[in-house]
Amino acid sequence: MSKRNLTLSLSESLIKKAKTEAAREGVSMNFYIQEAVEERLRARSGYMAAMRRQLKDLDAGHDLGTRGDIRYTRDELHER
Repeated sequence: MSKRNLTLSLSESLIKKAKTEAAREGVSMNFYIQEAVEERLRARSGYMAAMRRQLKDLDAGHDLGTRGDIRYTRDELHER
């Protein structure tokens, strides 16, 4: 896989925190930031896949055991 350089502008406090964490983990800043970006992309990808599964499930509907024979009205269900 080819690599390219990228210039980032980060706040001094964020850089300091990232350097501290990278040192604590014993990795370079380059590796630390690369892992952070990859983790965020994996999380987003997982979220999107889960959302697609849930929407597909909602579209399919669920068998509630009524076999289409509903013997009550909306008003009856919401009587107080």
